[in-house]
Amino acid sequence: MILKKFILLYSCVLFLGLLILSFNDILFIAESESQLAEVSHHVAGGEQTFYKISGPYKEKSLKPAITYSVDGTKYTYIPDYACKEGCHPIGSRITIFYRKDHPQEVLVSSLAGMWKYKLYFLIVMGVLLLTALPYVYINKRPEFVSND
Repeated sequence: MILKKFILLYSCVLFLGLLILSFNDILFIAESESQLAEVSHHVAGGEQTFYKISGPYKEKSLKPAITYSVDGTKYTYIPDYACKEGCHPIGSRITIFYRKDHPQEVLVSSLAGMWKYKLYFLIVMGVLLLTALPYVYINKRPEFVSND
């Protein structure tokens, strides 16, 4: 019974956490239009530290410049995230969401644009599950449960 309660509580926390992290994205997408935009060029994003097995190294990161048009007007959007060269090659097409009344407000449908913090949350919840589940399982066994 303890294990079922734990799984139910864990599932509710997982669902609520993902809902809270996705709330702004869901509202933005519900009120917006979508289209395929093109990466026209890259903009320097500064120097960032990346990691390999051999250790950390610094490399210049690039931000993709995404061009799209709304009602005949061309716009260029540069997202907040930067990455190593090649994560969005020039000429690649990316799905974007924009507000019809404010076309310069954009949400990029990409791993870094929409899913980064949700993936971090899932990793933390997975670690919590792996550490808490043995404790809950051991405490549900009859020899550990007191009959007070």
